[in-house]
Amino acid sequence: MYFKQAFSLLELVLVLVILGILTSTLIPVIMDYSTSVCNSKLQLQVLNLKIALYNERKNNKDFSDIGALYKHLDMQESSCYFAKQSNGFVGINGNYKVYFVLKNGILECEHSKSAKLHNKESYCDVF
Repeated sequence: MYFKQAFSLLELVLVLVILGILTSTLIPVIMDYSTSVCNSKLQLQVLNLKIALYNERKNNKDFSDIGALYKHLDMQESSCYFAKQSNGFVGINGNYKVYFVLKNGILECEHSKSAKLHNKESYCDVF
């Protein structure tokens, strides 16, 4: 005797509901992961720049040209990069921006409204 085996409509709906629930919980996790990866990338580049700035200040007391240190930053436009400003640079991570300026040979993070995270912390606190 030959029987056709197939899934019932109820089984298909249940599988689709379960897949929908799993997908809706995984998307925020993946988005948070990509944000944290970008934060880590920006943090490492700023750290490298601070080390190079420290070494330049040690060798040259009047060093104030941050443009020479831009080689330590990823300036290629993407969702996670740095952009030049008149007296510093801005780190861009999607919708979040963090501003850095060079004051008296010291790199400082400037607090701004666009540098607020979802938990009301300043994006400068990440750096």
